[in-house]
Amino acid sequence: MADQRVVRVQLAWAADGRGTGWAAVLRYREHDRDLHDAGPAAATPEQLITIAAVAALEALTRGCVVRVHAGDVRPDLSGMPLIARHQITWTPEPSPDAERAAALARRNLPGTGERCLHDLLRGQCFECRPRTDGYPARVATTDGGSVFHVNSECPALLDGWRKVTRRGGTPGRSRLAAGRRRARGRTGRLLRLHRTRVTVSVPDPEVCARWRLVAGPLLSARSTYTWAATRDGRPYILQRLDPAGQPDWGYPLRVAAALRERGWPTPEPAEEPWITPDGVWLLTHRLPGRPLVAGGADSPGQQRRRGRLLAEVHAALATAGITEQRGGFREPVEVLADPELERVLRAYEKLHPDDGALLLAGREATLAWFAANPADAAPRGVLHGDFAPWNLLFEDGRLTGVLDFEASHRSLLVADFALSWRGYQDAVISGYHEVRPLSELERRLIVPTYHAWLFLGLAGADPTTVDLSWNAAHLRRRSAR
Repeated sequence: MADQRVVRVQLAWAADGRGTGWAAVLRYREHDRDLHDAGPAAATPEQLITIAAVAALEALTRGCVVRVHAGDVRPDLSGMPLIARHQITWTPEPSPDAERAAALARRNLPGTGERCLHDLLRGQCFECRPRTDGYPARVATTDGGSVFHVNSECPALLDGWRKVTRRGGTPGRSRLAAGRRRARGRTGRLLRLHRTRVTVSVPDPEVCARWRLVAGPLLSARSTYTWAATRDGRPYILQRLDPAGQPDWGYPLRVAAALRERGWPTPEPAEEPWITPDGVWLLTHRLPGRPLVAGGADSPGQQRRRGRLLAEVHAALATAGITEQRGGFREPVEVLADPELERVLRAYEKLHPDDGALLLAGREATLAWFAANPADAAPRGVLHGDFAPWNLLFEDGRLTGVLDFEASHRSLLVADFALSWRGYQDAVISGYHEVRPLSELERRLIVPTYHAWLFLGLAGADPTTVDLSWNAAHLRRRSAR
């Protein structure tokens, strides 16, 4: 990348209970470009940001240095070849285009979007409104193409249409169902949709048959695959987890059950876990409600409320009798002191000197802090692990769901601020302190435990494929605390 052109990309997502939207604003010198569209109806923030990131990177015609402003939600681009074309750094800090991107994402919510080819608001059009799987009934295509474009402004699509016109053909839109049939008949594969290029997995038919389920859209595909599902018209959540990536997978189920026994709304199992060669399958009743935020971070008032709820969760779990550590998890000092972590970071530094040097220095400084400030007297207990706004459901102002216990384990209680405070949402800590006052030692522990969390799970990682720019960006972050 001889010219070292630097492209800044601001990502955003939005949701309002009826639908979702995403946006990406690309800026290079005096040039800028907006990309935005409706997202899958039940998409998570991670899915929406991933869709926006993929759309932005696919819009770049050559390799660039790309600085992506993604907020607190990290896109999952693992395994996608397009990331190899660019030098990508991730930062949670907003760019000057943050408000613009957020507004574009909101424009694609039902009732606020642009008009479709039938001159109707897309969210109200029977043919063009997003379906439950996130794709409209009609998609743009070129004659004989196997890629069907959801974004009618896609440069590749427009170039194809120009070629079709030169040959005397007519550009148009095709029914998605008909396109799928043609794609299967011609190639034996499902057609590809250009908007995301994200593989859409379907649950094992044997699982659906065993539990009499009608599978819905894929909601998440990170460490655990999660689908919406129905049985006899009732909503459920179906999950498949990999025991290799989820050590002691029964531990989170025990934590959620302990809270549920104490009156907290956590996902209730509808069937016993089913262990298969492909993984462990879980079926829970779907909880009502939606997260409070429509995009980005929650407000200071909502953060304060979230902090109070976290303190109450800790108090409830303190009476649960779960005293053992979860298999495969360790406390912050043990994570930092692992020689394998140092090996990974030194190898990563050779490939990414700036971020690698920062991460190595951060590890050494945090490890030195713990050596000089023993934390033996600090309170410990069972953590939720990811008390973020999108893991809390509300309906009519009432808490109706506490989700995602995948990272639950025992540690310093202030370690639960890592993904709830995130280095800058100080109202979370203030709200927590109102319910359970923090000691001076705990206050001094907040930043070191937050930094230690950024290294969780990195020991043993492949330094040639892992992307630690998000970790480095959070290590640079400072708050008013």
